[in-house]
Amino acid sequence: MLRVIVLIFLLLFTYTTPYTQNQSFIDSLSKILTSDAFNQKKADACLKIAREYVFSDSLNTIKYTNQAIQLAKEINYWEGVIDAQYMVGVLNSIRGNYIISENIFKYIIKKASSIHYLAGKARGLNGLGIIADYQGNYVKALDCHFQSLKIKQALGDIKGMAKSYNNIANIYNTQGDYTKSLNYHFKSLEKEKKLGNKKGISESFDNIGKVYQGLGDFTKALDYHFKALDINEKLKYKKGIISNYKNIGTTYYKLVNLEKALNYSIKSLKLSQSTFNQGEIAASLYLIGLVYQKQARAVLAKKYLSKALSLSQTIGISEQIRDIAQALSLIEKTLGDYQAAYEAQVLFKQMADSLQNENQIKKITRLEATYEFQQEKDSVYFSTKTQQIALKKDIENRKITQVSTFIGLGLLTVLLLISFLFLQSKRKSNELLIQKSKQLEIFNKQLNIQNRRINASLKAAQSIQQAFFTYETKLADLFEDYFLINLPKDVVSGDFYWIEQINDQTIIVAADCTGHGVPGAFMTLIGDNLLDKIIKVGKETDPAKILEKLHLEVQSSLQQRITGNNKGMDAVVVTIERDYTNASLTFAGAKNGLLVWSNQQLNELKGSRKAIGGIQDVKTRFVNHSKILRKGDILYLGSDGLRDQNNKARKSIGEEKLKILISKIATLPLATQRAKIESMLFNHMQDTEQRDDILWIGVKI
Repeated sequence: MLRVIVLIFLLLFTYTTPYTQNQSFIDSLSKILTSDAFNQKKADACLKIAREYVFSDSLNTIKYTNQAIQLAKEINYWEGVIDAQYMVGVLNSIRGNYIISENIFKYIIKKASSIHYLAGKARGLNGLGIIADYQGNYVKALDCHFQSLKIKQALGDIKGMAKSYNNIANIYNTQGDYTKSLNYHFKSLEKEKKLGNKKGISESFDNIGKVYQGLGDFTKALDYHFKALDINEKLKYKKGIISNYKNIGTTYYKLVNLEKALNYSIKSLKLSQSTFNQGEIAASLYLIGLVYQKQARAVLAKKYLSKALSLSQTIGISEQIRDIAQALSLIEKTLGDYQAAYEAQVLFKQMADSLQNENQIKKITRLEATYEFQQEKDSVYFSTKTQQIALKKDIENRKITQVSTFIGLGLLTVLLLISFLFLQSKRKSNELLIQKSKQLEIFNKQLNIQNRRINASLKAAQSIQQAFFTYETKLADLFEDYFLINLPKDVVSGDFYWIEQINDQTIIVAADCTGHGVPGAFMTLIGDNLLDKIIKVGKETDPAKILEKLHLEVQSSLQQRITGNNKGMDAVVVTIERDYTNASLTFAGAKNGLLVWSNQQLNELKGSRKAIGGIQDVKTRFVNHSKILRKGDILYLGSDGLRDQNNKARKSIGEEKLKILISKIATLPLATQRAKIESMLFNHMQDTEQRDDILWIGVKI
């Protein structure tokens, strides 16, 4: 759905002034312009008037913004110039001139940096980030918002922090990472409640509702959308009400309650037209077209979707153009216009390819990790600084005590000598205290250096491990649908997976190595190398034999019969051989089992009670299990980290709860299944730490 209204709202909400035209307020500001006030005060008044006109009178907006720039430049009031230029960027954004807006925001960032105007720089980064988001450049958008957030945190700008959290959450929602999106939206809501900002609270409620839409929890989605609508109706805040109507209509559409969906989408369209908001008009037209399509009213659907596409292309919103083109392709096909259907499908493919690529998602993950790591360093620095201030204050208090004691003892001449000796003792104590303080400072510096070296080593280890395990592309090539959840406890992981196609057989391995962190990561590299040797070089495809050979190779590589070393891994090995209609499955497990969704039932194939590596009972063998699979069956495999994760009451998720969840969601798309599993995990482990590496894979036959 189109998000231009959110763009404009977020750009304007950088300021604290409400953007609804108030004639009495404008008149009071106009009096300042005709008074003998200084140019700085006049420039600020012009800018406030421009903000009042921004949605109702573009000519007056331009007039007063230019006047503000001219007045500010005459007295070198560069903060005023920057704030006025921001309004120019906003106005161009409303008109859909994103390239012009982008250049203006870049100028603001450069100029604000040169005069050390941090609030202006944060504002420019905010504008640039939102423009990049709506042009589909999510990496650049996230980079800008994290930079803006860091400045706002340094300034103690709670309102600005709330908006940055909201912007970051919206990007994750667009990418389908609903767990992270909810996390940042709730951070934003917390700040808005702290400020008592009702518009901000309603916006957070509305956005949280949209995330629950993505998770398929439509009851919660409606609950949050109606909470937002209740606030906005009391405030008579039209722009918020438009968004609420649209999102409520969208939710009812997904619930296939088409009568209510049409009712709310028409309400959204009428109110959008009364405010001349092109972005929301396009979004409402699109939603109405979808409802008519669902009702099999193809002619009406085409009419509204065509209007929505034309307006969206004028504004230049990549995501909405993609979605409308896909819907129009189906409508044209229904109406028998195959040429138009083909052209719409080509447009859909072009827009989809430009928006989605694996490199952007990887860059976003690295960017967030860098930001969180910087937050940790800043926190350590702040803690050390606080200790130093406390120590300095303690020394000052001691000196005050010395002076007071000296004055008191000076009045008692009889005790003069005793006082002198006492002060000498105190002076030595202070010198010793100062010496210890310096030693503590040196120790802290050494500790920081060691921390940086350790972190650098861990980052290098992470890069090496990631370079070894690049199998996700093969998952996409070999299976119709899949999901992958890979969450290391530390920087590097002790869990890994391996996949290869040998002739007509697809082999998947999921392994959980002894330990986590660096020791576990070393075992993953050993395991990956040995699997290459056994399967790629040795051409072994029998799962039980693969596990037996892997067990012997680990024993040999680590010289376990000599050293007594007992490290190894638990593993699952699956071989799939396809024919024209079915597929045959052969499975063997070292302690871990395999879950199979087939014929609307979830079955478990248990692994052997024998691990890989260490000194094991030679009588216990790895055993193969075979099963015929049909198209649409799903395999689930991974480590025990997911089911063993505890909550703050120290209760684990457990195998039974995991099976119940999978049985409920197995018919959903695998991307949605991943979101559901992650949501369950995130809710379960609130207020506690991750206890082990987590690896969980789902593949559809």
